[in-house]
Amino acid sequence: MNSILDLIPSECVVVREGKTSKIAAADLAVGDVVMLHVGNKVPADMRIIETSGDVRFDRAVLTGESEEIEGHIDSLGETFLEAPNVALMGTHVTNGHAKGVVVLTGGRTVMGRISKLTTTTKVKPTLIQQEITRFVRLIIILTVILALSILIVWLAWLHRDHKPFMNVVAMLNNVMGCVVAFIPEGMPVAVTLTLSLVARRMKDISVLPKSLATVETLGCVT
Repeated sequence: MNSILDLIPSECVVVREGKTSKIAAADLAVGDVVMLHVGNKVPADMRIIETSGDVRFDRAVLTGESEEIEGHIDSLGETFLEAPNVALMGTHVTNGHAKGVVVLTGGRTVMGRISKLTTTTKVKPTLIQQEITRFVRLIIILTVILALSILIVWLAWLHRDHKPFMNVVAMLNNVMGCVVAFIPEGMPVAVTLTLSLVARRMKDISVLPKSLATVETLGCVT
């Protein structure tokens, strides 16, 4: 997205109060009249109000269209993207010249909304990450239950009726030993080795995964 944003021009030519001047594209406001010529980058989403008759725009950066779009004054498209009388921010003027009125600026433009969608996308955990999280939670719950069980039994029975059998220090050692024993120390190694073996099998059939997470994602494909 940063490479796309680099395509936005830093300056543009506007007509304000009948005077033509060059200002920063960031200072554009809705209602400004902007002059577009061959080689210019459109600084904002604009409605074309005047053309040379042969103005064309390259929208490949936004829509991926390989063919240039001819600009018109009349609106013939069903949507904002399809309308030929709309010049979209970041696109190039490849032929002719035109004059347009700014209708959208900044984050409200099509380019700005695409940028917001890409920067606000939340990374969801993969299936194996969800399963590992569920397993760890289960282990934590069982560990807490076991530790509380030992403490309750010691307080309610052993400490009262059999003091010499287990003192406070021995009880704490037993609790900590059970907690440490429940920690799945070998799980990360086991998961990594499993994914590595799958990646090695994929390599044998000329598939080179970029990361182990890719291996797990491909494993979810049926």
